[in-house]
Amino acid sequence: SPDKVGRDAAGARGWFERYNGNGGANVPGGQSGVVDSSVTLSATLPTRTGYTFTGWNTAANGSGTSRAAGATIVMPTTALLLFAQWEAIPYSISYEGNNGIGAPSSSSHTYLDAVTLSATVPTRAGYWFNGWNTAADGTGSGYSSGGALTMSAANVTLYAQGVADLYRVVYNANGGVDAPPDHRRGDGLGRLARELLQRRPAAVVRAHARHGLVRARL
Repeated sequence: SPDKVGRDAAGARGWFERYNGNGGANVPGGQSGVVDSSVTLSATLPTRTGYTFTGWNTAANGSGTSRAAGATIVMPTTALLLFAQWEAIPYSISYEGNNGIGAPSSSSHTYLDAVTLSATVPTRAGYWFNGWNTAADGTGSGYSSGGALTMSAANVTLYAQGVADLYRVVYNANGGVDAPPDHRRGDGLGRLARELLQRRPAAVVRAHARHGLVRARL
């Protein structure tokens, strides 16, 4: 048998002790031992992205005999094959309103999960929602509301992205001449109205919501 090491001076048989990463890497090399003798299992821990190593088992699915890394065992009469056991690490997806309100609640997932992002859309006065991004300033990876995300081996924070509403200012000379030309601003209605009132103290400002019209009567 390829697992048999040989016989010691007393004629006792020796066998290999082998390790299977069971999806992991950095698996320790095999060991040999004499039947019925004490053998210390390798203390080297295998690794697997998104998982925590929880020990060894004689069955790949964990239904056999469990062994801890570095434990001392009695060598059995047959070759010993140990499978790494893994526990998935939970990672979170958090949503930040980024100056808005009503962001969705966070959710928990594991590595490589196919995640459908929340369809809940936060709100922000003077802005319309333009998706999510892994960076608050929009320089990271972008995702749409209700879109798909493949979970990485790290927590993810998504920041709401907003585009300022576009408003139009129309000046009416009300019988006069030389009214200022129309212009558009995209920094929100409140600021626009304040600037208009500062420029035209007697103006009467009537504002409408998104893509609305601001009228100033001189």
